[in-house]
Amino acid sequence: MIAEQFRSFMGGLGDVLPLELLRVFDEHKLKLPIGGMTEIDMDDWMRFTDYRGYEKTDWMIEWFWARHRSFLAEPKVRLL
Repeated sequence: MIAEQFRSFMGGLGDVLPLELLRVFDEHKLKLPIGGMTEIDMDDWMRFTDYRGYEKTDWMIEWFWARHRSFLAEPKVRLL
């Protein structure tokens, strides 16, 4: 069943893009161009994080968020 869906997907993709162009990508590099990249809402991410045994005011947690706020969009998406 998945093989059939994959063939259909590749057939449709091949209608809009020569599949030879995709051979330079591995599955990780191809994921972002196909799925797109959105801006991560860091405040939302922080608000819904389960800290389990930590407080959001602990120095390591504050360091983590400060560090990741400085990331560009792609590393944030990959981390999340």
